[in-house]
Amino acid sequence: MTQSSSPPDAVARPRTGSQAVERALALLAQIAVVGRHGCPLGALADMTGLDKATTRRLLLALQRHGFIDQDDRTRLYFPGMEFFTVAAAAANRMDLSETREIVLRRLSDETGRSAAFFQRDGGDLVCIDVVNRGGGLRIDIGARWPLAADAFSVAVLA
Repeated sequence: MTQSSSPPDAVARPRTGSQAVERALALLAQIAVVGRHGCPLGALADMTGLDKATTRRLLLALQRHGFIDQDDRTRLYFPGMEFFTVAAAAANRMDLSETREIVLRRLSDETGRSAAFFQRDGGDLVCIDVVNRGGGLRIDIGARWPLAADAFSVAVLA
């Protein structure tokens, strides 16, 4: 008798009784990475190693709770407002918003360029706040930069 093996699961973890939560959070993290560009169901399934049916069920649950939205026309998934509510609560813990805004605006005014505030998160830098200027690099809040990927992040490491 042969046993059927299930496909490898990119978000497989030791069984703790929280498998659905772990998978849903992996999906949410992938949607956050693509941000304003959105992501289709098939790509999310591929990125997380989940089958499309499981991916769809988890996305529906995240959508019911407001953590993600789906564009009716393109069918792409995006971070929802509840995602931003939770992210803002995490950022408020540092209580730097007023000082950060003043410094970013002054830096942007003096240089005529975009100015951004990044927080280190493991091997990445995450944009927490930004003042974008036209004509230059557009940075989105929540954008991730891998450390040591370019001169900017190497300077941060130094």
